[in-house]
Amino acid sequence: MSCDVLVIVEHNEGRLKNVSSEILSFFGKIATDNGVKVVAFIFGDHISEKLYCDIGKLGIREIVSHVNNELDEQPGLVAGMIADLAKKVKPKLIVMANTVKSRDSAPMIAQKLDIEMFSDILNIDYKKTVINLARLVYGGKAIEKIKLLNQQALITVRPNVLGNDENEAFIPTITKLKTNELPRTQTYLTKAKITKEKVQKPINEADVIIAIGRGLRRVEDLIMVNDLARVVNGVIGSTRPVVDMGFVRRSHQIGQSGRSVSPRLAILLGISGQIQFVAGISKAKTIIAVNKDSKATIFKSADYGIVGDIYSIVPILTRELKKLKLQNR
Repeated sequence: MSCDVLVIVEHNEGRLKNVSSEILSFFGKIATDNGVKVVAFIFGDHISEKLYCDIGKLGIREIVSHVNNELDEQPGLVAGMIADLAKKVKPKLIVMANTVKSRDSAPMIAQKLDIEMFSDILNIDYKKTVINLARLVYGGKAIEKIKLLNQQALITVRPNVLGNDENEAFIPTITKLKTNELPRTQTYLTKAKITKEKVQKPINEADVIIAIGRGLRRVEDLIMVNDLARVVNGVIGSTRPVVDMGFVRRSHQIGQSGRSVSPRLAILLGISGQIQFVAGISKAKTIIAVNKDSKATIFKSADYGIVGDIYSIVPILTRELKKLKLQNR
């Protein structure tokens, strides 16, 4: 078995991670349109027929799987396993999500295969003869363009930049690796697992985002924003200056130097519309911007705009949405 692209799939207890769904649907479309052979590799515990079907629905025809409950927190084992598989299937491109897990294992895979690695990719233009990539460098101040010709490479892809394509669904063929094929090197001993309590849903998985800019003057005014977020079941994000002021956690910063997001709805409060922020929110399905400056750049990126002070508009929005919610019960 050989392939052009090997996609390394991540999941949470049998549920595909959003970023893996994006990558699979992106390459599923390329496989259909350009005749590129794509193989998905999934490993770990909680792998089920439903998970195989979910991958097939994204346009993937071939899956290699390895069911093993010993792979958590074992980047060395994972890297050895993926490197061995890559030597067998000889892909031109190995694709992983840019996550905490891949940051541990991806460099080891590239080292074992003696190939180039490019992390945090924002854009992929895949052709049979050339692959063009783009990523941010120098703290988001510049874009690096990368051209791959004949060399094999490994890339990690930033979440929420590829979008989701509607592809033809397939019943994929499954190749299962045996347990004894797992290389037993660089293992770690897990003494205990401590689960951090989740205060909010991760911003890159949120359906609704309320993003705040410098129009919010005091940290105490977050109470007003939180009231709106509760009504729409949204997650609060922000621009970089608001994070620097200590109003919002850095993990909820949106933009080139923060997270890229693709919510169903984004409500932007007091945000001017700098290109660095817009780059991170551009995949939102619907954008509503509120700004007291009628000439604010953010209105160019918005589907709906409200000219007004957020201190006047937000309480009205919250009140009216509460009424609408009660009527629809």
